[in-house]
Amino acid sequence: MKNMYRLSLILISIIFLNSCKKDEVTPGTGSSTPTLAETHYNFNIVSDGQAYSATDGIGGYENFGFSYDIASGSDIEWLNMSMFISGDSTKPLFAIYRSIIKPSNQQLTVDDLRTLFSPGSHNYGTDPTGGIVVAYSENNYNTDQSYNSEAVDQTGSTFVITDTLSEKEAVQTNFKFKAHFNCKLANLNGDQKTISSGSVVCKFSILD
Repeated sequence: MKNMYRLSLILISIIFLNSCKKDEVTPGTGSSTPTLAETHYNFNIVSDGQAYSATDGIGGYENFGFSYDIASGSDIEWLNMSMFISGDSTKPLFAIYRSIIKPSNQQLTVDDLRTLFSPGSHNYGTDPTGGIVVAYSENNYNTDQSYNSEAVDQTGSTFVITDTLSEKEAVQTNFKFKAHFNCKLANLNGDQKTISSGSVVCKFSILD
């Protein structure tokens, strides 16, 4: 429950952030393709039979990629979020979370992101330190997530990253990846919906 509320608060707190433009593209480790370098950030899903999609820079959408550090004693939890949001509150919202806990004297690095989002299959976690967390809302409110106060049964769910890339900018490096997935989502009331098929190209950013 605590983690659910924490992610919901972060969703609300970052709406005012601005997305960044690409500058120089440099391949990251793992699988990368020129096609990924030329692809806009986007998501496409089918939720309970209804198709939704959005592309960064089109229709008012922006993909915010960033890290939110949460201090805990001598450690820091780097909560990474890639979030598609539109200025129009009636449009869908989509986000992916993944986090890592490190000693407080160690910064998050691009290599950390390459580990968290390496090519291949990833599990869904009841906490973003334990696996991928997907969040989705049809109207920027009442967000459903791939876990709620109790674990959502993700039997048969998949999240497969096919390509990764690092994009160097003046003051930051964006880590970009492409994935295909399907999963179940639930809200705080336990109401569930199913994403039967989905794809995403998104970014996470590290300040240099």
